[in-house]
Amino acid sequence: MVLPSKSWVACLAACIISLSPLAGAADWPQFRYDAGRTAACPHELPGDLELRWARTLPTPRPAFPHDLRLGFDASHEPVVLGNIMYVPSMVTDRLTALDAATGAVLWRFA
Repeated sequence: MVLPSKSWVACLAACIISLSPLAGAADWPQFRYDAGRTAACPHELPGDLELRWARTLPTPRPAFPHDLRLGFDASHEPVVLGNIMYVPSMVTDRLTALDAATGAVLWRFA
């Protein structure tokens, strides 16, 4: 198996991070929404919400299951930018990009 070079991984990370200024009202740009980790969006949701798609993700295996201070790997922490949902997985050690409207896999990176 050929692993990507560290410079290529750094370039990919820089590209994803550089898109963050493009975040709009409908985006959830980071874990728990904002830098304050409030987990609350100040924008009002439409009244006619409906489920469009669902995806079953592998069950996380936290490294420190009994220490609440280190529970950041206890669940998946997706973020949304534009029409793409980025879902990191500590189980499969990869990042998956999903179409936010359909749930279709756009790409995966290990």
